[in-house]
Amino acid sequence: MIMLNFFRNLLLAHLEPMKQMWLDAETPGQKAVALVVIPWISALMILFWIGWTFMVYKLITEPEAWQNASFGIFDYCC
Repeated sequence: MIMLNFFRNLLLAHLEPMKQMWLDAETPGQKAVALVVIPWISALMILFWIGWTFMVYKLITEPEAWQNASFGIFDYCC
């Protein structure tokens, strides 16, 4: 039950700024920007959580695959 509350609160923390952005939009231009920005932010958050979940899953199920893993600038160095 504690984990369920954690994920519920995490979801609400991510959604609250977008909800506030929509409620604060007064002009049609602001509504149009909100209609573009809110799905964009939502899509990026979904991609982040899917990627993070996949990395943690792979780290738990195949820890030997991470011995030679490198990220970012060090991928092509040396």
